[in-house]
Amino acid sequence: LGANLTDTEWLHSDGSYEAIVQTITNGVTAEESTTGVPMPPKAGTNITDDQVKAVAAYVWTLSK
Repeated sequence: LGANLTDTEWLHSDGSYEAIVQTITNGVTAEESTTGVPMPPKAGTNITDDQVKAVAAYVWTLSK
């Protein structure tokens, strides 16, 4: 359902760490989504800002 996170193509940002943090924090609307399926802010969880940063760092490394 989700995008390939191991390539260099980014669908909702420029792929920078900061942009990934913003995408995770703010989510993606159904209108912005390439599949029409929204991603709620913080994936609909109660993760902390530090956890968002850790997830973003991990996702960023996948394409490097």
